[in-house]
This record gives sequence, structure tokens and C-alpha cells, in this order.
Amino acid sequence: MNLEQICAKYGFEIEKNANKKLRDSKKTENLLTRSLGVLQEQGIYAFFLYLASRNESEAPSEVSKESQNLLKDEKVGLLTRDEEDICRKMREESGLLNNINALLLAFNLLEKSLIYARYHAKSLGSSSAAISELGGE
Repeated sequence: MNLEQICAKYGFEIEKNANKKLRDSKKTENLLTRSLGVLQEQGIYAFFLYLASRNESEAPSEVSKESQNLLKDEKVGLLTRDEEDICRKMREESGLLNNINALLLAFNLLEKSLIYARYHAKSLGSSSAAISELGGE
């Protein structure tokens, strides 16, 4: 299993869907940076709570949905497809929070995917800035 390829795929999807909603690469980059910071400092559960608490216009549902899709991916298999409420499912006795190996894998996959998503957003902003400087927009 090539985890790097999976992270790259979902990193791209996270950025694409968030940017589609926000329509601003800088705002997308900021959302991804804040989300990554919560994940790194507070953990997976706080990450999903943070996204659930955000204003819908900030595109958190797209980040959450694609992050969950990553963990549900058949090659990863850390969550089942039928899980709707990620936070509730994580709190359950059989949930992700009770399996340290699965939790560490999930953390690493999410972290790497969000880093890739952030770089995708940053590259879009850089491309737009370069075009503007050349008089293209």
C-alpha cells in the first residue's frame, strides 16, 4: 500500500473542494493552516470538532468530508463507510480513539494530506500572484 499516493490524492481533493466553496486560495490556505494546527496541537478528535464548529461559509464541511473519506478509503480502512457522526463514532468503545496504532496511522495520514492540501492552495495563490504581476489578470 502506497500511503504517500493516498495522502497526495486526498490532499488534492481537500484543497479542491474547500477552494471550490471559498473561491479564494488565500482563504483556503488559511482554513487548511488552522485545521492542520488544531490537528497537530490537539489531536484528531479536536480536529473534527473544530471543523464541525466552524461557520459553513468557511468550507469546513469539505475538509471534514474529505478527511473522513481518507480514513474510510478501502486501502486505509480505519473507518467504515456507514459512519455518519465522526465524533460520536470516535468516542465509542470500538472507535478509533481506543486503538493507538490506528489512531497514530490516522493522525499521520491526515497530517500529511493537510500539508499537501495547504501546499496546493499556496501554489494556486502563487500562480495567481505571478499572473497578476505579469498583467494577465
